Amino acid sequence: MLKDFRVSRREAMRLTALGVAATALPLSALAQSKGQDTLRVAVAPYLPTQSDTEKAYRPLNQFLADSVGMKLDMKVASDWAGVSTAISSGQADVALMGPWGYALCHANSGAEIFATETSDGAPTYKAIIVGRKGLDFSSFPKDAKGLSIAFGDSGGFSAWMYPQYWFNKQGIDPRSYFKYTEGVAPAAIMTSVASGQIDLGCIWDSLRWQMIHNGTITEDSHQVVYASEPLPNGGYVHRADLDKGIVSKLQDALASIDAKKARQLNIPEPNTGFVRDSHASYTVVDEMGKTLGLL
Repeated sequence: MLKDFRVSRREAMRLTALGVAATALPLSALAQSKGQDTLRVAVAPYLPTQSDTEKAYRPLNQFLADSVGMKLDMKVASDWAGVSTAISSGQADVALMGPWGYALCHANSGAEIFATETSDGAPTYKAIIVGRKGLDFSSFPKDAKGLSIAFGDSGGFSAWMYPQYWFNKQGIDPRSYFKYTEGVAPAAIMTSVASGQIDLGCIWDSLRWQMIHNGTITEDSHQVVYASEPLPNGGYVHRADLDKGIVSKLQDALASIDAKKARQLNIPEPNTGFVRDSHASYTVVDEMGKTLGLL
């Protein structure tokens, strides 16, 4: 059975620096390939709660397990770094995860992405920074010095890694420039900005869209201060030694999902399916990590 994947920021950085995640468990934990009867799937915490994510992504992962004739053992990670550790250490066969978590486990263990999510038909999305309503951010980030800001945990791309990279490119150390907090759940970041508890927060566009459409927040409760260029979506990653026949069948199943099938499988909007992909689409994430000294 899959374990609960929780990892501290310090541990995530230790695994990144030393590349030891793949040896965190005995080699016997990595031995399952041919002949296995259970597909062990780890899912990153995409939605506001683990139960939300469990409910939303179980039909999709059951579809994948059925496509390879296996039973499903699915676990939702407690944080974004944890799902990277799960796939790197062999506790999971495949994982649905974000771009930075993938870059970490690719560097640490040779895990490979094989299908990328599409949002409204495109395999890209945008990282965003949202601001408290009523504040003037016309010269952002110059006019935001000293304000409070919340980042996600260190395994997340949109809510942690990308904004660290972007502020670095502006010559800003966010830990000293702002009243800085990290390790906050992305949905909590969004609600905290919308309710006026904090001034700024780092999330991503599809999460904001989902929270508006499900009534958790309103569109006029905050402002979008910054939006990135299109970035590669997250997707499905397999452990380095997973049987290639299994990977091929899973990739075929994911590529068969169109917008209609995505709704049947309860995949949260605006996600519309998956496209076949490889690490070449994620080298931009590697470069960002190297710029920050994290890869």
